[in-house]
Amino acid sequence: MFINVIKSDLYKVRHSTFWIIHILVPILGVICMLFLSKYGSIDTYRKLVMCFSMIAIAFPTLIGCITSVIIDQEYGAGGLQHLLMIPSRRQAILSKIFIANIAGLLATVLSCTLFGYGLYFFGVNAEVPHAIFWQGAIILWLGNVALYNGHMFIALRFGKGASIGIGVVGSLFSALLRTGLGAGIWYLIPYGWAIRLSKDLINQVSSGQSFVNHSNEMMFAYILCFLFTLLSFLLLVLWFQKFERRQISE
Repeated sequence: MFINVIKSDLYKVRHSTFWIIHILVPILGVICMLFLSKYGSIDTYRKLVMCFSMIAIAFPTLIGCITSVIIDQEYGAGGLQHLLMIPSRRQAILSKIFIANIAGLLATVLSCTLFGYGLYFFGVNAEVPHAIFWQGAIILWLGNVALYNGHMFIALRFGKGASIGIGVVGSLFSALLRTGLGAGIWYLIPYGWAIRLSKDLINQVSSGQSFVNHSNEMMFAYILCFLFTLLSFLLLVLWFQKFERRQISE
């Protein structure tokens, strides 16, 4: 039954902007980053930091748009009636979380892979291990899974406008938390995880260090990210079990 629910959700977003966001946006973004990399004088690792940072900053806004598209499709398919009347609400929300996260992971892998091959085409990443691109993609995605859960709740409870607006603010937070303003507090704010953890990955690879050599702050951030992501997932599923359409505020 869960497979059928996923197929139904995929059918709903088939003709929406869902796939356009996940395919065209990464491609256009990579083209811009490669253009800056080709004519920039910074070293390859700093180019990687720039690439991962731009993806991390864009992620909250994209997540706000993506979750809004998914929930908007439910409105168009009967005013949320199908979503609320399905025999298993747990499977309904799990299906939407699954689709959003898998699409986000594929878009992130696409961005990082295209950027890596683009640098290779320009002959500027010969000294960079190829594994760093898919490792960076996974860290960027894992650092934003909790945001998918949070924005799914916001889109359902407060409407798509709130989800998009908070996503834009989240992107600004992400950019600020990369600077010195985030020192000592960034790991407490989910919008800072992806951008800081991906930068830490590049620092580890460029210095030849292993994962066990992470600082206490970074290890605490990884643990906090995992626990908060799991908690947000459980809370979303439990909340949706009792969700009623009259709770929505546009």
